[in-house]
Amino acid sequence: MRSIPKLLLVFATLSIGVAAQTLTTFAVNPEGGAIPAGINDNGDVAGIYGCGQTYCGFLRNGSTGVSKHLGVGVNAVALNDSDEIVGS
Repeated sequence: MRSIPKLLLVFATLSIGVAAQTLTTFAVNPEGGAIPAGINDNGDVAGIYGCGQTYCGFLRNGSTGVSKHLGVGVNAVALNDSDEIVGS
């Protein structure tokens, strides 16, 4: 009796769940530019922007789109969901 060759093919698929992404553009100070440094789950953004000859910190509310000035020389680096900011 002749043996029948058996071929086993295994197909593996890699399934990676990817959440929908949203792109939002905004200007804190159009003349000075902005550098976003942190974002939280609420869509709030913290960072710095050019103001005069130095930089200032900002916090942008993700729901309303309103930016809040944090002060001259403030370097906002990250924030949590309660809008508590860490930086210098």
